Amino acid sequence: MILKKYRNFVNLTEMWLSFYSVRIVQSGSSWK
Repeated sequence: MILKKYRNFVNLTEMWLSFYSVRIVQSGSSWK
């Protein structure tokens, strides 16, 4: 139960990290 909740949290974190990394790359490329 706890392990499943932890895995869900990790998946959410990875999703947010990928989303923010894409946003940062887009904003960085627009700055150039």
